[in-house]
Amino acid sequence: MGVACLMGAACVAPANDAVPKSKPADKIATAPTKPARVNAPEKSVAKPTTRPGDLSPAAASAVETLVKEYQAVLKSPDTITPRLQSDYFTKTGPALLAVADVLASMEKRLDSNPSVDAYVKWQLLSALPTQLDETVTKDFLRVYKRIGSQRLPVRPGSNGAEASRLASGVMRIKEADVGAENQQWQNQLKRHGLLVDPVLQLRDGLYSRLSKTPDVLAIAMEDAALRVSAGYNASGFTASVFNDVRSTAAGLKRNEIARLGGMVQRFGGVQGPRVFDSIVFDDKKKVAGWKTSDTKIDRAAVDSLVADLSQMAKSGF
Repeated sequence: MGVACLMGAACVAPANDAVPKSKPADKIATAPTKPARVNAPEKSVAKPTTRPGDLSPAAASAVETLVKEYQAVLKSPDTITPRLQSDYFTKTGPALLAVADVLASMEKRLDSNPSVDAYVKWQLLSALPTQLDETVTKDFLRVYKRIGSQRLPVRPGSNGAEASRLASGVMRIKEADVGAENQQWQNQLKRHGLLVDPVLQLRDGLYSRLSKTPDVLAIAMEDAALRVSAGYNASGFTASVFNDVRSTAAGLKRNEIARLGGMVQRFGGVQGPRVFDSIVFDDKKKVAGWKTSDTKIDRAAVDSLVADLSQMAKSGF
């Protein structure tokens, strides 16, 4: 029995790497619960798919090209590789969009498939400078607040029922089949990554271009908490946010530093699910099992940051 079959009817697929084919517009499960909020971002409101006439000619042309580009990736993931960087304008050299065009695109639904929509927006960010001008910061902060507070599709094997099926089903796998089963599992994770990676990349791109005010940092911590709660490793993103917290705190008043420390302290309590990484065979027990890892916020890093902020507040920064 393939790994995909161990996950129940939702994962049964025809013979093609034993991985279900995802249509561009398919919906996938989202995290069943949300972590405690660091603040209270606005709820996202779904918008209809954008018509080309809703955008400037240059923006509409870029959107059309990028939609087709990622649809092709989803259709043939084994032969077509998506962009690894937001470089549509910097690499291919079309005329740059005005900042207003990029902002208008961020406010619209560019494709009915959320992963295609996010991929296109992520690539459109390459038309922007690495640091946004203060005149448009509030507008892009609103965009990040909306996008960064949305729940994410859960990583395969991260919800309780599916995790139980995987944990019990793995014991039926024979030693000779471990390699093939692992390949099936990695294929499934790869296909899932094509759905969620553009969403995370878009969030990263928006955050990196915003001035690191306390409001932005609060949204970023909410963003990181949602990543962890859905089963994703957010250690790199969290480390970047923590570094920005330290830098920002140096220019704040005592009471502002204290509030920032409180946000970090609450953020430190976020705990994600155990995730399944790969199948291993125990030679002594002669049984297959899962190599797993936990998704969580680094508590030691949180405690260190809180202590630093407390000291800064006492020192009168």
